Amino acid sequence: MQPNPDARKHIARVLRKEDVDQQQIEAILSQYDRAPENERRELHSGLAAVKWRVDKVEPALDGPLLSVRVLVKIGYEFVACHLGATIYEESKQLAALRANLSQSCADRSVFSIERLTTRKYAPVHFLGLNGTSPHVVVTICLFGWLLFRVHFLQIGIRPPYYRYVCHLDTGEEYCELLNESATCDQRTTG
Repeated sequence: MQPNPDARKHIARVLRKEDVDQQQIEAILSQYDRAPENERRELHSGLAAVKWRVDKVEPALDGPLLSVRVLVKIGYEFVACHLGATIYEESKQLAALRANLSQSCADRSVFSIERLTTRKYAPVHFLGLNGTSPHVVVTICLFGWLLFRVHFLQIGIRPPYYRYVCHLDTGEEYCELLNESATCDQRTTG
C-alpha cells in the first residue's frame, strides 16, 4: 500500500529489484497511469495496484479512539524488544497471544487494558515495561495525555525493564533502564 503520488516510484523500485529492464518498466508504469480508479490491475507477475480515489477524509467518530488491537500490537512489539529471540519460541503463552492478535484480539483471557489519562498534554510519547506484578504490563503514553496499560495476563519477564521515550518537540528519543523502584509510567520531563 502506497499513497498514489508515491505509487509510480514504488512500482519502478519493485520492478528494478526483479531485474526488469527500463523499457519494460516504462511500459508497465504507462499501464498503471491508464488504469481506471478503484480497480485492481495486474501490472506484472505478482504485482498488482489500485489507484484509489479519495474524495474526502474525515475521522470515524463512532468507534474507540484507539483500536484495542493496535494497543495490544504495540505492547506485544515492546515485549518482543525485551525478550529478544525468545519471542519466537513456541511457548503456550506466546502462542495464545499471537493467535489472539491474528483474531482481532477477541480472547480477553490473554490481555486486559486500562484506559487512563494524565493531568495535562505534553509533547512526549513513551512505552514502558513493568514486570513487578504477577504478569507483564506495558504502559503506552501518547502526547503525555493518553495512558494505556496493556496487561499480558499469561506472560512474565524478569528484569531488566526499559522505557522508550520520544520528545515530539525536539525529536529526541532514547531508551532508559528502569531501576526496580521506578514505575514505567513516571513521566519524563527532559
